[in-house]
Amino acid sequence: MSGTEQKKELKKNKRISIKNLYIKIFIPVFLIILTFLISSILYAFLFPSHIYFIKNQSEISKMHEELLNEKVRRIELLNNKIDSIDNDYLENETINYDKYIQLRNALENERNSLWKIK
Repeated sequence: MSGTEQKKELKKNKRISIKNLYIKIFIPVFLIILTFLISSILYAFLFPSHIYFIKNQSEISKMHEELLNEKVRRIELLNNKIDSIDNDYLENETINYDKYIQLRNALENERNSLWKIK
């Protein structure tokens, strides 16, 4: 073999190796990406729950705000009841311990549930 024939043979081998690389690497990667895109599009059309989720975020935030306002209103109401019991004690020096303890426990439960919601 002469030098030119060896160069031609090397070029031919180089082309074959690039072609093999293309067949073994690029085509499977392209097919994997294409499969992922097609499956994600099909998923979006077959299970559009995430679209409803995005639409309902404003409603959910409104409901969350209403729930927080309700909890705050309940806490204020319980505080007012406890204050009235404290005022009765200051005026009459009598206290209903059972009711006082129930209100304190209810107030503590409401405060804990408020922190869980936040």
